[in-house]
Amino acid sequence: MKVFVSWSGKRSHHIATALRDWLPNVLQPVRPFISSQDILKGARGNVQITKELEEAVVGVICLTNENLTAPWILFEAGALSKLTSAYVCTYLYDLEPSDIAPPLGQFQHTRSTKKETFALVQTINAELPEASRLGADRLRDAFEIWWSKLETKLSEVPPKPEEEESPPERTEQDKIDELLELVRRLGSNSSNRKNDIVVQLGRAIFHGHSVVPAENAKWFECTIDMQKLPDAAVVEFMAAVVDINGVENSHIFDLRRMQVDITGHSLEEARHSLGELRTLAGSHGLDCSVRQTTVVGAQA
Repeated sequence: MKVFVSWSGKRSHHIATALRDWLPNVLQPVRPFISSQDILKGARGNVQITKELEEAVVGVICLTNENLTAPWILFEAGALSKLTSAYVCTYLYDLEPSDIAPPLGQFQHTRSTKKETFALVQTINAELPEASRLGADRLRDAFEIWWSKLETKLSEVPPKPEEEESPPERTEQDKIDELLELVRRLGSNSSNRKNDIVVQLGRAIFHGHSVVPAENAKWFECTIDMQKLPDAAVVEFMAAVVDINGVENSHIFDLRRMQVDITGHSLEEARHSLGELRTLAGSHGLDCSVRQTTVVGAQA
């Protein structure tokens, strides 16, 4: 059974590696994946990570104080949350659940204590096929035998750096490549209600639910030039756009140009939504070009 272990930053990576090496000792059928260790030589990293995200049965997000708002953590957490069959939780190091703000606050939290780590192991065991699950006593015995190994690794987590550096395995181009790869897969997934790249990705990261297309008339087509946005701000901006009432049929091109339709039951309603979109774009210093469309049979 596949377990995807998400991380960002040196301390989080140390914890993720410890979990990856430790979990199969307690639960042998478990196959943890972390991107810095398990990408096959010669494979395209972004493609393999996307595949592992899609096939994960359990997702564990390793959080430290310095990576709570890291775009990479938010991206992987959003991708995992879209999988309705996957159990997703955070693994907190030197943090309390009250420290975790949305969107990560929506997940179940596990402190890196013996008691709560055992609860996490119980959950993972319950997700195994029935024939592979350990009974309660055997699970407790296996955990007690191996806990000291993980405890030692957790005690060796390096101190918080004054300025957290991005891990060399994940360059900005890696992030963009994987982002595009995942949205392509989401767009081609026949289980989605609509093939809407921005809606699927934005809702996945910030809300974790599907979007049902509206039956409103289309009044405007808008194109937003996002060249001025840093890479880390693109997904957050996309999510804010699709949250505007009346925004439908969003498309994104190479993370630099976004096109949306403005719909509504009346022209007045659509103009209100358009005003919100222009205000949002303007607040980020972005240009928004607008083309009014011809609506057959719509009421002005």
